[in-house]
Amino acid sequence: KDGIFGLYRGFGIILAGGTPGTIIYLCGYDIFKDRLQSLTTSERNSCANASASANGADDNNASSSLFLTHFASGLLAETVACVVYVPVDVIKERLQVQSLSTSTTDYKGSMDAMFKIAKYEGIRGLYKGYIPTLVSFGPYSALYFMFYETFKERIILHNRR
Repeated sequence: KDGIFGLYRGFGIILAGGTPGTIIYLCGYDIFKDRLQSLTTSERNSCANASASANGADDNNASSSLFLTHFASGLLAETVACVVYVPVDVIKERLQVQSLSTSTTDYKGSMDAMFKIAKYEGIRGLYKGYIPTLVSFGPYSALYFMFYETFKERIILHNRR
């Protein structure tokens, strides 16, 4: 019915909301990573002062600590970014399917959809799917950053040789 333009319905909200969401996601990752690394570094330093290890266990602990830091930072970054991403996706999807829907609600654009969803469904309407989104994208982000940082470090070490 709407042709090619129907495919791009909701694209404006993606441009307006996707960019801030990505900024929050990437900056959030760096902030969480820095905070968690400072916590684990101070813990490691206090443990190292309490007992010295001669068998390399400290290196293994530091390595696993970095894995966990990157994993947790990715998960936390996704959790915060979804506060922006999920309402954007809800609005976009409602706009995309409104001609197919049996609902009597007709959205005239992104802002109209946001206000109508908030008015008729409350703020919870804008966050429908937050938990499923987090359950699916949270582990992805956690693993993504964990592997990204691991391979980045290995490439840097390899290039120094």
